[in-house]
Amino acid sequence: MKRILAGRWRPREFAPLTAAIAVAGAGVAGPGRRVLGAVVGAVVPSIVALSVSRRAAPGSSPADAITFVRAGLAGCACAAALAPPTASEGLRTWAVAGFAIPALALDAVDGPVARATGTDSPAGARLDMQTDAAALFMLSTVATRVVTPWAAGIGAARYVFVAGSLLRPAWAGELPPSRRRRAVAGLQGVVLSVALAPVVPLPIARGLVIGGAIALAGSFGRDIWLLERRVARQAGSTRGGWAERGEWAAWLRRHRDDDSSRAATAGERRRSRREGRVVSERRTTVGVVA
Repeated sequence: MKRILAGRWRPREFAPLTAAIAVAGAGVAGPGRRVLGAVVGAVVPSIVALSVSRRAAPGSSPADAITFVRAGLAGCACAAALAPPTASEGLRTWAVAGFAIPALALDAVDGPVARATGTDSPAGARLDMQTDAAALFMLSTVATRVVTPWAAGIGAARYVFVAGSLLRPAWAGELPPSRRRRAVAGLQGVVLSVALAPVVPLPIARGLVIGGAIALAGSFGRDIWLLERRVARQAGSTRGGWAERGEWAAWLRRHRDDDSSRAATAGERRRSRREGRVVSERRTTVGVVA
């Protein structure tokens, strides 16, 4: 524990811990599914350990250790969901909730720990985000089976967005920080934690999952709208800028011609009035002299 808190947890030490998670996954999966449980339990922790070991700087940080533990708990929750339903608890068991709830709760711990220990980095932030997405995907798969198919949207939303960015480059743009986005993302962990708890009535759990999925879809929809609007503005400033300048120049020419024509017409009217006044004065003068 002292080595972990000091940030001296070497990547090679992930191997026995990953093996321990695989054994735990095999144990909670039940007879006949132990091999599958071991694979499901260890796949995400193995990816986390591999990501940490590939970094340029040796060793790992305390936040990486928390991320690794969170991935292991999510894997064990999925392995526990492979077990046959019990007569007393049904599909939602405390074995699943006992792993899932701590895994989702630790999502709020690794970031502050990284900042408090001065070990936060872009690589750690990416690992945290990818682990969050993987954990949500795995636990939402469990919730899809035991609560409602709407839970699949919670886990698949990010991956659908990433796949869409490959087809639509506008979606790959950088989004500004948003409290709304963070709140909706954090809500998904709360929703899944409550929904997987056997003590919560199933209709309430379904309603919470459906509400969370709708909120997440709305958040992603707003982000897509912001990205598309930014691209439209940039396209308008480049393509439409010259058009607007051309229209402005044409408008100036028209109004300049109109002003010139008005000035010419007004000048002709003044000359005609002056000439008419001069002619009338001449006639009056001639009449007086006569």
